[in-house]
Amino acid sequence: MAILCCSFLFVCLFVL
Repeated sequence: MAILCCSFLFVCLFVL
């Protein structure tokens, strides 16, 4: 899901 994370920076922060 790394690619998705990259696409959605906001989501990436939330996941982190």
